[in-house]
Amino acid sequence: MLRRRAGQIVLTLGVLFMILGSWAGAQFRVATARRLFFRDPFGLAAGVDGRVYVGVDRREVHAYEPTGQPVSAWMIDADAGRFRIEAGTPDRILIAREAPAELLTYTPEGKLISRSPDATAFARFGDRNDHRVTAPWGEEFEIGEAGLSRTRPEPAVLIVATPLFPLSLLGSRPIKPLAVILFAGTFGLLTGVVMTAAPTTKP
Repeated sequence: MLRRRAGQIVLTLGVLFMILGSWAGAQFRVATARRLFFRDPFGLAAGVDGRVYVGVDRREVHAYEPTGQPVSAWMIDADAGRFRIEAGTPDRILIAREAPAELLTYTPEGKLISRSPDATAFARFGDRNDHRVTAPWGEEFEIGEAGLSRTRPEPAVLIVATPLFPLSLLGSRPIKPLAVILFAGTFGLLTGVVMTAAPTTKP
């Protein structure tokens, strides 16, 4: 009796883990359908090329149309830390890293043009566009906990969303946690079935 009850608990946990894993996995597939996982945004720029550039996950730059349609993305570094973005010309995107202190220049498609130490670049760019920016064409954009929003013209519209629950619980590198959750769910299901199976009696 005790064994069956324990088996039911294990089976229930296995089902819950499978539901959470499948749910988070589906969210991750949607979030990365265009290879863009929008998490922990910081730093905005709006270029004269009509694109909005966002620093994401302290390692990438994502470029979007004003509608939120992804255009391009590239990695600064696996752990780039905080950085600020300027997009003053149609063919140059400037990145100022805080640590290490350096200035990088990219094309709008993410091709590195130059990289040089610059101890004042991050401070020189200023914090005016850390969370909001006014585009040359008059629209305003803002990043917050929910994601990237177009705040002007009103009403505000969320155009790129950050991950929702339960995917938001798995951090910026969710592949391994997802695998662990799904493995735990599968193990719980199989173990629970075995433990709750009626014992066979010998004739």
